[in-house]
Amino acid sequence: MEALCVPVVFFGFIIFLIAYSIHSFIAGADKKKVWEKFAGDHGLNIIPGFLFSFPRITGTYKNFDYTLQTITEGDGDSSTTYTVITFELPQPSKYTLHIYQEGFLSKIGKMLGTQDIQTGNREFDDAFMIKSNTSCMVPELLTSELQRKMLYGPYLINISLSENKLVNKTSGTITDEKDLLYLSELLWELAMNICGEKISAQSYDIFPRPLKHDKFPVTLKSDIFNEKSQKRQEPESDFTGNITGSQFLSREEKRCPSCGCTSPAENKFCIDCGREI
Repeated sequence: MEALCVPVVFFGFIIFLIAYSIHSFIAGADKKKVWEKFAGDHGLNIIPGFLFSFPRITGTYKNFDYTLQTITEGDGDSSTTYTVITFELPQPSKYTLHIYQEGFLSKIGKMLGTQDIQTGNREFDDAFMIKSNTSCMVPELLTSELQRKMLYGPYLINISLSENKLVNKTSGTITDEKDLLYLSELLWELAMNICGEKISAQSYDIFPRPLKHDKFPVTLKSDIFNEKSQKRQEPESDFTGNITGSQFLSREEKRCPSCGCTSPAENKFCIDCGREI
């Protein structure tokens, strides 16, 4: 009787493995379709992956050489898969930049004196760690508009700039098209700032949001105008430290002599134009 149980258990285990493999294959295929649709929507090329691996997406995204791929670092149980988006700049940048979501370890590091450049935007500075070899240029690269957008999805952001590579490396495999589009547009705008190119006002007002964006309900220019028209009873933050109702300007804020924008009183630099106030 015991001899009969062994083959039954063995064959049951084999059937389970086959069923699990089929399920994983179908689920993986559905997720890969998200990448394929993203590539098709933006005129990008698809290099198929092997079996369960994701494809490699390449091509030109708004005049920049573009790559979307997954990479795995480490071995076995200690391995980690990342979704990596790379923009290639037309020439090497004189800046280096690393910006990523602030966590427990980075807070400890900040207490111990680790470099963390401050922008003057309190919500942004609390959400991110910023490192650069040219801290004076950070306001030009991370404009107030770009900061608002980055607060939509800080959990997705791990950006580095070195020479002609602008890279975002998110832990895990991104399987939602909204997140892929959000990061791609974010990196494109930063790439434009690095190259000193102008961005149309329309791109500031129409911007994709990631799948989860309820932690920081960021306000864009068009939203600020609508809120001013509809609500004047109480002040609301637009995530730059400004109060959106002009009647609420108080002794806790000061106005920039260059651009006229208001900033928190403790700020040394204007959160809009970056000049000293």
